[in-house]
Amino acid sequence: METTTNLSVNQNTAKKKWYDRIPSTVVFLFYTLIIGAVATYLIPAGEFVRVEDKETGITKIDPNSFHYVDSSPVGILDVFKSIYTGLVEGGGIIFLVFLGYFWVYTMLQTGAFNAVIGKIINNSKLRRLYIPIFIIIFALAGSTYGELTATYGLLPLFIGLAIMMRHDAIIGVCICGMACAIGSAVGTSNPYTTALAQNVAQLPLYSGQGLKWLSIIAFLIPTIWYTLRYAKKIKNDPSKSIVCDLDFKSFAFDEDKINNLNESKMTGRQKIALAIFLLSIVAIVAGSILYKFGLAEVAMVYLIGALLMSFVARYSADQIAANFCKACSEIMMVVILIGLARSVLIILTNADIIDTIVYGLYQPIKDLPPWASAQGMLVMQTLLNFVIPSGTGQAVTVMPIMVPLADLSDVTRQTAVMAFTFGDGFSNLLYPTAHIGIMLGIAKIPFGRWFKFFMPLFGILFIIQMIFIFIAVATNYGPF
Repeated sequence: METTTNLSVNQNTAKKKWYDRIPSTVVFLFYTLIIGAVATYLIPAGEFVRVEDKETGITKIDPNSFHYVDSSPVGILDVFKSIYTGLVEGGGIIFLVFLGYFWVYTMLQTGAFNAVIGKIINNSKLRRLYIPIFIIIFALAGSTYGELTATYGLLPLFIGLAIMMRHDAIIGVCICGMACAIGSAVGTSNPYTTALAQNVAQLPLYSGQGLKWLSIIAFLIPTIWYTLRYAKKIKNDPSKSIVCDLDFKSFAFDEDKINNLNESKMTGRQKIALAIFLLSIVAIVAGSILYKFGLAEVAMVYLIGALLMSFVARYSADQIAANFCKACSEIMMVVILIGLARSVLIILTNADIIDTIVYGLYQPIKDLPPWASAQGMLVMQTLLNFVIPSGTGQAVTVMPIMVPLADLSDVTRQTAVMAFTFGDGFSNLLYPTAHIGIMLGIAKIPFGRWFKFFMPLFGILFIIQMIFIFIAVATNYGPF
């Protein structure tokens, strides 16, 4: 009997798909943390001299100042301590996610969004076009005003929409989070990456628009095609969905309520709640563009929007509190992911090996010809996003190195900025330490499943990146 049981277990293991052998995102990040701790014993500590620019307040590094310092490898206790510290330092993002999901959860409770979904489902034109429409909208949001983290709160809505359209959670991530990250990678006027990188490179703010707009079109065409192709495949045969065996009932809309709403109009309170929800999005967009909204301001809008919708729906104080607790409980796994991702960065920073990694990665490309040097910048920037997942943090750490490297390699500084935004932005969808780790936590999608879906598209997008970097070198993409 024992032999039969063991044989059955071995057969089940043998049938396991390769992408299911990739650990869950939480386990993957913990392994990454351990590897980072081991690396502190293998990689020598080093640092660049950092100087604050008195005019802009931006801290920059002197690219010629790298020097080795005394090593300070982390101990086993420091690994566990870093998890606590990561949760504390990630508090800004964590509470943004809590309040963002509370905002979305409140909207769902009012029933207003269900009514909108019902109308879309029963409109043949909107039903066919909802994927490209939302991909374009969110790509433009990411490219123009740097939208990315605010989409965390919207993901459950779009996953629910995709499921209602007989698609899956992967499609929900694509039309919202993935589209935003792709737009952010191009960064036509992204204040968090493009503006900061061009400032370090002493380029005119938001210059080089022509090639950027051409590139976003080039990226969106295969993205929309790839997403629609997958959506059609799983709609015809749901068993071909990469996540068909997983439970996403918590995202599903109430179909009975939606069917009932098809024959009746939205109530006045639901219309007001929907208006508040949409005005909250407008406030975030306008605030980001006009008033440089940060995490605190976006979280403020989420909270005010949720409370206003609650008041319109005539929820009692106890019911509002219960909704908040329920929303937070459903998103708790994301908190762990944020803390672990931040812990990896803490380990590498405390051991003073991040600057050594940056310095080492850029040494092989400093003496290459212009076209190869520019492609090397793209590759190195893509790799660096694993250890420095913050676009802003990369801009102030890496751009001071890339600018003189570009000058020495006869590559324009604008090309170096493009290599930076491409490498940083697209790899946000590749590494569990970057934004996709949080998105997958919210979507309850294992990292291995996403990896299987996204890698072919990433390969296509990376080839397009290389083509545009080549065009930038060939045309002396400028002004300089």
